[in-house]
Amino acid sequence: MITHLITEVITHLNTEVITHLITEVVHLYKRQDAFEYKSAFLVKK
Repeated sequence: MITHLITEVITHLNTEVITHLITEVVHLYKRQDAFEYKSAFLVKK
């Protein structure tokens, strides 16, 4: 049921919108990852 719903949403969404969302998620993930790396580096010092 939920899988079908997700499929419907993806089908109706514009490809550009999906691409934008994925890009945003990747940027957020990278920024969070960099932040955690810097924090760990500062703590080690």
